[in-house]
Amino acid sequence: MGGKQVFASGPVDDQSAVPVVRDDARWLEALQDARSEIVTTARGLISVHPRWHILERCLAQHVFYFVTDGSVRGHVGSRSFVLEPGSLMWIRPSTWHELELAQAGQPFTMYNLRFQLYCDGEQIAFSDELYVRRDGWEFQRLVEILFDDLTRDHRYQNQRLKAILALIWTELAGGVERDGIGNLNSSARSRLQRYVRDHVADWPAPSDLAAQLDLSEDYFRRVFHRSFGMSPRSWLLRERIRLAAMRVADSPDLSLTAIAETFGYGDLPLFSRQFKRVMGVSPRAYRRGR
Repeated sequence: MGGKQVFASGPVDDQSAVPVVRDDARWLEALQDARSEIVTTARGLISVHPRWHILERCLAQHVFYFVTDGSVRGHVGSRSFVLEPGSLMWIRPSTWHELELAQAGQPFTMYNLRFQLYCDGEQIAFSDELYVRRDGWEFQRLVEILFDDLTRDHRYQNQRLKAILALIWTELAGGVERDGIGNLNSSARSRLQRYVRDHVADWPAPSDLAAQLDLSEDYFRRVFHRSFGMSPRSWLLRERIRLAAMRVADSPDLSLTAIAETFGYGDLPLFSRQFKRVMGVSPRAYRRGR
């Protein structure tokens, strides 16, 4: 773990760059300090444009991605990597990086968060420039909770965000990959997500997912729960609503009734109830807040 360092974050010619304290112990203390505050500058679940890329840049914020579909290639310092579905990347402030589609013309979907952590007038960060975890599906539920909380305004939101980020960071910093024995691998998970995306309006059942992997339904249910931390039926609902939420945010000219029908809902009240159960707010409130 590195010692205490202070740098200017942001592009070198950016006069608004914010000094950053890079110290692992101070960073973890700040995440646990009731006085510290997280300020988010970008957040959401997005699908990028087929010609998406990010030229080399250096931001004043932490950059956090969790890829759910497709793939992205990254360059951070001397390191190059490809993030497939289930991969998590966390870049500290004041770190030069460049990102592009791993396969030209084939966009990807990701949770995207940019934020700063302030404590006692300082911006705090960890010492390593980058953490990457491939096949990091065990983080998916934490990421979903994190982004669900970002859609809500409640008394303890800031403390909850810091607690979730602390859990994720300590796992990444520990450098321990989860043993995949008895779990669905990245390829199988990606196949399931593509299947649901392509057949979402048909309301696939757990038996349909098991058939995609040539597994018996009983065995599939057990291995699925170990892999995703929830039942196949709960996951199917979350995936359907997750995809619908992107449509709600990206298609302001489409009525909610039309979107609900696209995802197989003949009943708008049912769509709204399930949307609120998963996303924490109604479709209408979600659209207003984007």
